[in-house]
Amino acid sequence: MLGATRHSPRAPPPRSNADGLVTDDDGRLYSLTESGIEVLSPTGQHLGVIPLWCITRRCQNLGFGGPDKRMLYVSGGGTLLRIPMLARGFLGRAK
Repeated sequence: MLGATRHSPRAPPPRSNADGLVTDDDGRLYSLTESGIEVLSPTGQHLGVIPLWCITRRCQNLGFGGPDKRMLYVSGGGTLLRIPMLARGFLGRAK
C-alpha cells in the first residue's frame, strides 16, 4: 500500500473524508478532502493541496470543464467555485 504508516493501537488512523474525484489529462488525481483539493500523481505520490472551503460546509464535488477543459469547477454547501488551471481535464471522453 502506498504511503502506509504505522499507528499507535490507541490512536485511530487519519481520515481524509475524500469526496469527489477527477483526473487530468496527465493522469493526476484530484480529490476533495478536509484539507482542500488533494493532488496525487499517477503513481499515488502526494503532489500537494489546493486549499479551499465552501461557504457553509466542506465542498462536495469537482470537475474539469470549459471549452479547453482548463477550468476546475468545485461545488458544495451553496457554493460554486471556478478555478483556472494549467492542467487540462481528461480528454478521453466527450463530457
